[in-house]
Amino acid sequence: MHPVEIALYFSGCLLPTLFIAQHPLHYLFSKFLKEIAPAPGHHGFRAYGGQLNHYLHHKKFECN
Repeated sequence: MHPVEIALYFSGCLLPTLFIAQHPLHYLFSKFLKEIAPAPGHHGFRAYGGQLNHYLHHKKFECN
């Protein structure tokens, strides 16, 4: 991911913490969910919810 894309992606768990008084564990839990959410679609197998096409997209990154 591009650094700007990462900043925008993780702002989804940081911005609510800045504007709403929350316990720090709420932020950590939200960040943890943001980190593990893409994993099922990225393991490259059709079984267990994986996507073979997405795996090939990462393997052959010069084409979409």
